[in-house]
Order: sequence, then C-alpha cells, then structure tokens
Amino acid sequence: MRIDAALLTACIAHRRATASQATAASTSAAAASATTYPVPDVAEYEKLVAGWESLKWRIIPRPGGATMKPDDYYSIYGAVQ
Repeated sequence: MRIDAALLTACIAHRRATASQATAASTSAAAASATTYPVPDVAEYEKLVAGWESLKWRIIPRPGGATMKPDDYYSIYGAVQ
C-alpha cells in the first residue's frame, strides 16, 4: 500500500510541533537541552520510505522489563501499513 508523501510529512511535522510545544512548556533547562530535527523535503520521500525501519530507533524502557520504540516509529508504521 502506498501512502501520500505530503500526508506522511504533515503527520511527522505535527508530531514534532506537539513535542516542541510540550518541551517549551517545561522548565528552561529541559527546553534548552531538547533537540529538534528539520522535516525532510518531499522529494526525498522514496529514499526515506525504503529505509525508515532499519534506522537505529531509540528503545524506551517500560516497567516489568518491557521496551518500546518512540511514538513516531508507530505513527510511521501505521501509515505505511
């Protein structure tokens, strides 16, 4: 199944904007250490969609020894499926 590149880019940009707003609301020290990444150009879509799953995604520890990947991973995974 193919997904629209503009829709995927908009989804990722919205997620990052929401995260940026949450970071800005936190303490100034935490906001200063937050890193934001530029949204890639739509022309790079074909190259990025081929390799997004093989990126080294950060693993988030959960209680009981469970782990999960960041929310962006699952958003992209759902869009691709």
